[in-house]
Amino acid sequence: MNPNVCYLVPTSGGGLVFPTELPEYEYSLGAFYLFGTPRNKLLDNFTFHAVHNDKVLSTDLQRYRDSKSFYEVSVADVGRFVFHAEPLPSKRIYAGTVAQFKGSRAVRRLRSLRVSDLEDACRMSSFYFVGYTPRINGPEVS
Repeated sequence: MNPNVCYLVPTSGGGLVFPTELPEYEYSLGAFYLFGTPRNKLLDNFTFHAVHNDKVLSTDLQRYRDSKSFYEVSVADVGRFVFHAEPLPSKRIYAGTVAQFKGSRAVRRLRSLRVSDLEDACRMSSFYFVGYTPRINGPEVS
C-alpha cells in the first residue's frame, strides 16, 4: 500500500505509468490517483507533494469529516483544498517499472471540488500540487 498521492498517466494498454515511463514521443493527460489496500480500503491520510515558490513540499491529504470519499489539504498561507476521491469503474493496475508500485492497483482518482481555488493558489501564491513521481527528490519542507 502506497501512502502517496501519485501523478500517473494512462497507457494505450489500459494500465497506469508515471509520465517519464511513457514511450518516447507518446503523450497522455494524467491525473492524481490513490492506491488502496487489497480490499480496496483507503488510508485516512496520504502524502500529497506540491510546489510552493519553487520548493517541493510534502502536504498531508486527510480524510474530510469522516467521509468515505472526500479529503482535504490545508496549507499555511495558501489555503484549504477539498478533493473527491472518485471510485474508478475498474481498478487500474500500475504497468510501469518502479519496483515499489509493481502489482499495485489505483482504486480512486482525485478531483478538486473547486478548481478555481487551485487556480487562485497557483496564480497568487505560486503553489500547485504535483503528486508523487519518481523524480520527486524528497521534500525540502515538511
